[in-house]
Amino acid sequence: YANGEGKKADLAEAYAWAVLAAEGGDEKLVNKRNELLQQASDKTKAQKKAEKLKKKYGKLALEKKAARREELTEGGACTNSRIGCS
Repeated sequence: YANGEGKKADLAEAYAWAVLAAEGGDEKLVNKRNELLQQASDKTKAQKKAEKLKKKYGKLALEKKAARREELTEGGACTNSRIGCS
């Protein structure tokens, strides 16, 4: 998104994905995230996009999904399939 490879460059979108990439704390990724926000023409839009992605794909969101799956399959009573639980 930052370079516009295959499509028009979108620094707000690039920043949003960089926020996810930087969640682990890697210094290079954190610096790139910050750089992209500074380059974005609409910083508010970029931050809103990032929050939306974090709610869906962020570390906390993925941990919550994993915990829900764990609850469903606890004790082997449910296979988490569309067939249902036994």
